Amino acid sequence: MFDKDTLNRFYRYCLSLTHAPDTAYDLLQSSLEKVLRRQKARQDRCDELPPLGYLYAIARNAFIDGQRHRTRFPSEPLDEETTGGGAVSSVGFSALEDLMLDRSTVVSLMSQLEASERELLYLWAVEGYTIQEIAEHMHTPRGTLLSRLHRLRARIQRAIAPAFDTPRLKEVAS
Repeated sequence: MFDKDTLNRFYRYCLSLTHAPDTAYDLLQSSLEKVLRRQKARQDRCDELPPLGYLYAIARNAFIDGQRHRTRFPSEPLDEETTGGGAVSSVGFSALEDLMLDRSTVVSLMSQLEASERELLYLWAVEGYTIQEIAEHMHTPRGTLLSRLHRLRARIQRAIAPAFDTPRLKEVAS
C-alpha cells in the first residue's frame, strides 16, 4: 500500500518529532492506523493514498495530543530496561566513549529545541523541503520560518562553537 521510501521518510519525520526511536515507531503506527481507518470509511469515494503532507499533519497532531496528555498525566519508568540503561555494545571502549560524546552532544542540542523547531529543522535539513513548502505545510508565513530558521541555526552554532574552538594564529604582516 505505502512504498518503502514513503514509510522511511514518514518514520524519519516521526523521529524528528519524538526524538526517540520507539516512540517514533509508535507514532508512525498509530498515524498509519488512523489514516487507513479513515480511508476504509470512505472507500467508496476514494481509492488513492493520501499525500505525504497529510500523513505529516496526522502525525504532528497525534504528537501534540500525546505531549498534552503527558503533561497532564506524567509517569515514571518502572525499571532500568525501559530507560535503556545497561546496554552493552561490541564497540571498543575508547571508540564508544567518543561515539557517546558526539551522540550526547547532538542529543543535548536536540533536547533543547522545541518540537516545532525540531520539525522545521528536520523538514529543511533532512527532507530538503524549501522554506516555501514548509510554510504551506505548517500554515505559517514564509518570513516567520526564515526568521526562526536563522535564529535556530545561530543558537546551534553558539552551542557547538566551544567544542570546535581552536587557538587562532595571529597574522603577521611581512
